[in-house]
Amino acid sequence: MSLTCAGDSAEWTVNRFSSYGYLTHCATWGSMTGPTCYINGQSFIDGVYWCETATGLFSNAVNITGTYNDAIVDFPVHPVTEGQPVTLRCKWTTELNLAVISFYKNDKLIQNDTRGEFFIPAVSKSDEGFYKCGRKGRMQWSAGSTSPASWMSIKDVQSAATLSVSPDRAQHFITDTMSLSLTCAGDSAEWTVNRFSSSGYLTRCATWGSMTGPTCYINGQSSIDGVYWCETATGLFSNAVNISGTYNNAIVDFPVHPVTEGQPVTLRCKWTTELNLAVISFYKNDKLIQNDTRGEFFIPAVSKSDEGFYKCGRKGRMQRSAGSTSPASWMSIKGDLLTDVIVILMVLSPPGGEPFYNTLINPTLFNLINLMIRGYIFLFFNLFCCF
Repeated sequence: MSLTCAGDSAEWTVNRFSSYGYLTHCATWGSMTGPTCYINGQSFIDGVYWCETATGLFSNAVNITGTYNDAIVDFPVHPVTEGQPVTLRCKWTTELNLAVISFYKNDKLIQNDTRGEFFIPAVSKSDEGFYKCGRKGRMQWSAGSTSPASWMSIKDVQSAATLSVSPDRAQHFITDTMSLSLTCAGDSAEWTVNRFSSSGYLTRCATWGSMTGPTCYINGQSSIDGVYWCETATGLFSNAVNISGTYNNAIVDFPVHPVTEGQPVTLRCKWTTELNLAVISFYKNDKLIQNDTRGEFFIPAVSKSDEGFYKCGRKGRMQRSAGSTSPASWMSIKGDLLTDVIVILMVLSPPGGEPFYNTLINPTLFNLINLMIRGYIFLFFNLFCCF
């Protein structure tokens, strides 16, 4: 089995968060050759897999499981786009000539013949669900003649889920009058905003704010540090953003979401009190890039080289202990074309005697998957946000 990373980076690694809770790299359980991780002869492969770069760029995540059962149900591991055809196949460790194969959706029989595959000419959201297959009349798990159930997800290219933040920045002053809102947008009427805090707790908006329609309002919080995202009960997730609060006198202000290459962006140094004619320093990766009284740093057309950690403060007073500098925040740049990262998985039948592999994405487990990934993203930011 191989996992290949594709995207705007030359140095990828494939990570795994195992079902036992261990985070490891491909080199621990496979071999990394260029952007591809090869897994051979593994007796245990269960876990969440994703691609990552040293700069904190992440791919989508997929969950992979292995089974000793005689059968697996085979369909794409990634969500299928509405309107596209898809074929679900029942695969076996040994060939079954003219065997009657049953396909089930949500435990209800949907096909029963010798073809060994179930074809949907144009998928819709109603086709989303748990699928499994097995020999007719032998759908008992203990018999080993059925596959595990796998969730087939359907996506609509026009209905991506997004999370917007107001004010649109990653850093916020912690004050009694602080007002922060997070709004969900996408193909759902029932959103909730979740947070994975810096102390490792997963909570919902109702715990630390108030949810009104698709918007979560946070007021006067003493601690807001964490990763935030939107979620529905059916397992639809938005992008995730990292938000932090500070008692320092300064914050560096730029969009919380990645800036598109070629677009202009202005970084502003904001203060709890007005500083007339003060000389303000801007730093990128701890190197001085501007030092004047404007209080803002303008980039007319951003490029990937502008990506990095930015902070600001008063000239000559860049000691964190003085409270005259902002924390450092990562500004991310995305390509002007479709350069989103994808993970391509090729699931191959292993030689005899090895476990039979299956891929699975289900909403309940996917909640945990995304929590793991977002928690890991938060840890990355938390390690590097404060110089």
